[in-house]
Amino acid sequence: MTIYASDNVLKAWSTFKDISMNSVLNKKELNREEKTKYYIEHEAPYIEKLILAIRKELGYKNKNIRDYDILKLYINDINKYL
Repeated sequence: MTIYASDNVLKAWSTFKDISMNSVLNKKELNREEKTKYYIEHEAPYIEKLILAIRKELGYKNKNIRDYDILKLYINDINKYL
């Protein structure tokens, strides 16, 4: 990815990595449900941004994709936490 990905994809990956690495401390005292909610609200959107950056690089416009649309494909009970 470092060689072939666009600047936007690399930046999205770097941001996601930083957010997820630093959030360990924020989730330390939370129970499982609270950790899941925290993840969906604070970390998962950066995965979606990474996926959208990759799609854009592949030529997709991402015009009709709203926040959490992609995450809903992977997280079955996401609406429970939104």
